[in-house]
Amino acid sequence: MSQLKNIKITTPTYDEEIPSTRKACKIEPFKVGDEKTLLIASEAGDNKQMINALKSVISNCSNIEDVDSLAAFDLEYLFVKIRSVSVGEESKVGVKCNSCEANNEVSIDLSTVEVLRDVAHKPIIRITNTLGFEMKYTNIDDVGNVNPNNVDEMLEIIARSVKTVFSGDETISVGEDEIEDLKGILDSLTTKQFDNIQEFFTTAPKIQKQINFTCKECSEVNDQTLEGLASFF
Repeated sequence: MSQLKNIKITTPTYDEEIPSTRKACKIEPFKVGDEKTLLIASEAGDNKQMINALKSVISNCSNIEDVDSLAAFDLEYLFVKIRSVSVGEESKVGVKCNSCEANNEVSIDLSTVEVLRDVAHKPIIRITNTLGFEMKYTNIDDVGNVNPNNVDEMLEIIARSVKTVFSGDETISVGEDEIEDLKGILDSLTTKQFDNIQEFFTTAPKIQKQINFTCKECSEVNDQTLEGLASFF
């Protein structure tokens, strides 16, 4: 038997927290295989493949058992933190100037990226005195594959984000069998009522970072907010 089989590589672990649940978890740096998975997905340019690669890396580099159950912003946050402990805290990103739109290279400290929570965000939405919804966070598969310009797809994702319907004295848990009926209810809401539901998504937690830089072209001082995973790489 080869003596190489006895060699064990010690991997450091770091304490983190799943943003949506506040539960503690452990993360560890990328392996070479994880970097290859990300590179192949990135070169393919396919959104679904990139999402699968993201989930695979987080599954391999954390002690989280059910990655599919995580909210989209959980996965984004954890990936940023895993990348930070893997290849360095600093990430250089291209950011356009607010004034002249010239592209500027800005250095971001990934260890300081956090999930921002809007004080206006609430999971219980009252539509009328007798109708209300309890919302839940969608996973990255749903969010990543939806076309925001397709009304039917957006209605589908909103319906799948409803956990409970409150109708009069009834409390109805929403499962697969209730989705079509729920879409019918959503379709019959007024624009103002529907806007109340959409606010759940627009105010949902997201990874953010405030940055400021002086444009290399026009010397304009920029104060900007980076949001979403793509902004940090």
